Amino acid sequence: MRVVALVSGGKDSCYGMMQCVSAGHQVVALANLQPAVKDELDSYMFQTVGHEGVALYAAAMGLPLYQEHTQGEAIDKALVYHAAEGDEVEDLFRLLRRVKEEVGVEAVCSGAVLSDYQRLRVENVCARLGLVSLGYLWRREQDSLLREMMAAGVQAVVIKVAAMGLTPEKHLGRSIEELYPQLLELHKQYGINVCGEGGEYESFTLDCPLFHKRIVIDRSEVCMHSDDAFAPVAYLRLRQLHLEDKPGGAQGVPVGPNPCELVVSPCHAESMLLPREPQCVQRGRHMWLAVDGCRELASATEQTQQLFTAVAGLLSPAGRGWPDVALVYLYLADMAHFAEVNTVYSSHFPSTPPARVCVQVSLPQGVLVRVEMLVFGGDGGSGRSSLHVQSVSHWAPANIGPYSQAYMASSLVLLAGQIGLAPGSMVLAGSDQQAELALTHVASVLEACHTHLNSALLGLCYYTGEAAGWRARMAWQKCVSLEPGCPVAFLPVPALPKGACVEWHLVAVRGATVAYAAESSIEQEVGVVTAAEAWCSELAVGCWMVTVAPLASSRPHLPDAVRLGLRYLGAWLSKRQLCIDQMTVIRLCVPKYASGLSEDVWCAGGRGDTPLSLVPVEGYYGPNCPLVLQAACFQ
Repeated sequence: MRVVALVSGGKDSCYGMMQCVSAGHQVVALANLQPAVKDELDSYMFQTVGHEGVALYAAAMGLPLYQEHTQGEAIDKALVYHAAEGDEVEDLFRLLRRVKEEVGVEAVCSGAVLSDYQRLRVENVCARLGLVSLGYLWRREQDSLLREMMAAGVQAVVIKVAAMGLTPEKHLGRSIEELYPQLLELHKQYGINVCGEGGEYESFTLDCPLFHKRIVIDRSEVCMHSDDAFAPVAYLRLRQLHLEDKPGGAQGVPVGPNPCELVVSPCHAESMLLPREPQCVQRGRHMWLAVDGCRELASATEQTQQLFTAVAGLLSPAGRGWPDVALVYLYLADMAHFAEVNTVYSSHFPSTPPARVCVQVSLPQGVLVRVEMLVFGGDGGSGRSSLHVQSVSHWAPANIGPYSQAYMASSLVLLAGQIGLAPGSMVLAGSDQQAELALTHVASVLEACHTHLNSALLGLCYYTGEAAGWRARMAWQKCVSLEPGCPVAFLPVPALPKGACVEWHLVAVRGATVAYAAESSIEQEVGVVTAAEAWCSELAVGCWMVTVAPLASSRPHLPDAVRLGLRYLGAWLSKRQLCIDQMTVIRLCVPKYASGLSEDVWCAGGRGDTPLSLVPVEGYYGPNCPLVLQAACFQ
């Protein structure tokens, strides 16, 4: 893509540009916001110290530089930004709009490493201009990132200090490479960010492999901002600079490998169910909704529009709205309908959307789309937030649709489905790599939400083909240290987004401990039953999973298996003084080829009023394709 790089003169924006080139993109212009009045602005968004040298920065690369003035004022200081006249973000919008009009760029590259505040604002501007946000440094581990920058030839000096242990006399004007050991020591002593992400210091790049010439500082002066005894704040005003020839000119940046690079290769991978009536069941503060598209409507677009109208009709009487939707399971009869369904879907979730899982399953004849939703409420939105990263980075895949990577409500973390995309290129990895790669994305998202795999309550792994299922099980065993660990249902389906082989979805807790238990037994004439539990006593939330696989010698009948599974589930719940009627949702995963398959199999268990997620999976009901019951309590 043709890219404009947002540059401040600092090391991060420079190395972000190098990563952009490494990923195969073409940087065609630079963009910078400079202070309108004074050198150092108290800006939430932009580094303005060193702005005097940005013109030489562009000259060193031989690229056009686009600049606008900013007052550095934040009008809307909320985490999720909404356009506000006079806000410094609107200065960025005008700048990038001009670059797009004059140069025809497709993407914007920035050097954000940790700040959600900055990332969300860049993504907001990009979305409004129809540009892709590239943030290849996002959530990189700072020590290894800084070492990587230095090893790659980024030569930068410190031009501002604002942290305990850093002083104007000792540290201004010194190279990052010189100061690296001391930065590590200060991190140990005071917890400073090694890359300066907390504003501890600012830098100015003098040379990198993209420069045809290096920058030399001839004269500078120290400006004291705050002469604090413990953490003085001071910066260098760059009075005079010049360019100096480099032997051989620009070295260039090799295309790949990058920190997430994988060998990428493409992966290619009649229902007996009856349509469901719309379901809306409330359990405590939570609601469970399940709605099918109307099969009298011919197109997926029409069915999705009708379906969302029906959902709105269920939300409104309960005093809920679209912002209260926390998690969506989107089931498609054919993944080819994804684009048109997504267009309608996105109109209802314009910002901070819920987490989402999207798979293709066998739906009732004529039904093209089904949604199931977990809806929160009763708290006025208090304690709820979402992780909605749209920038392309080496952290984890950017959103490829209107969903958040995770939705958090107090201590509960609901993850969107993750597939095996190489984050830096957003291209699907080879089929033998997808399961483990996607699971590392899950771990990265959980870490960003301050939790981990060993705090998961429940897991779903959708896969296409036996080989993918086997690799997914091996990846789970490799990545999860606890035994028995979180109850995970491995479910074969016909297709996944982008032709992926594996998609992982987890629900976890943060700030609390999860205990796991499991057992198995044989019920004569019915089959092998396994049961597992994940329980967090601090929060009184948990998940239970029961599988029923018929014996090879038996004549399996699905309603019998449902009854048996419910009996086992009830026994496990009673240990926690709970019952099935208290469950937030029960997921019934049924092989689509089975005797007695319809929604009646659930009613046969006497549970017709329970919040039900009904998931048809590929295969014949038998020893290798069991019935799966998964119950969750999030009260």
